[in-house]
Amino acid sequence: MISRRVFLATVGSLVLARQSAAQPARIWRIGYLWPSTSQDRTPYLQGFRDGLQALGYAEGKNVLIEYRTAEGDQERLPALAQELVDLRLDVIVTPATSAARAAQQATTSIPIVFVGVSDPVGSGLVHSFSRPGGNITGLTDASIDLAAKRLELLKQVVPRMKRVAVLGESTSPLWEPTWKEAQAAGRQLQIELVPVLIAKPSELELALGKLDRVDALFVAPQPILWVHRQRTLPWHRAHDCPRLTSGGPSPTMGV
Repeated sequence: MISRRVFLATVGSLVLARQSAAQPARIWRIGYLWPSTSQDRTPYLQGFRDGLQALGYAEGKNVLIEYRTAEGDQERLPALAQELVDLRLDVIVTPATSAARAAQQATTSIPIVFVGVSDPVGSGLVHSFSRPGGNITGLTDASIDLAAKRLELLKQVVPRMKRVAVLGESTSPLWEPTWKEAQAAGRQLQIELVPVLIAKPSELELALGKLDRVDALFVAPQPILWVHRQRTLPWHRAHDCPRLTSGGPSPTMGV
């Protein structure tokens, strides 16, 4: 595995290559692994391109980006990550825990940069914040400890709220810490929390169909639930029930 120092040196070499007119022009190759749909990808991809442009990298000129999109099917991520690795890229960029884990399992040599990962240490992506280790580093939104604040937000919107369903993915390492944080907040706010757990997206409708007599729906900050957030809309609208989805870069409230 490469160290963080080697990773930073790799990133630094991009800048040095741009600044040195004596060196021949090189096209840097970046892999972009996206777990959600192509439609969801658009605003984030534009921000990524704008950031590269600000640093002097223009797609098609000195940067080539290889795109792979799972279209919401998390089971496709390992194969897509392997496709990118086989292209011998300079770096792989990816958001979300599931996509970052797929990339990490596919290579121990190509540098990986992740964004929007809620718990990189707890999910096993990095050893610690100060020393990530391996060939991976990135940014976290650290949203697990915001579960209490989000429940407070729901309570402000619906003061009469007494019983809240908490939708989560049981197989995700993010579930247990999120549920623990939510339970502590529920006791303080005098709210009864009802766990609604799924193991895969196909179970969403069935799990929500069994849900009854709740005042609101809290969607845990887990990538798979953010990707499939639109599938909670029929239940949300049918029950005229507030819904807080917190698995993306910012919480989304539906009332």
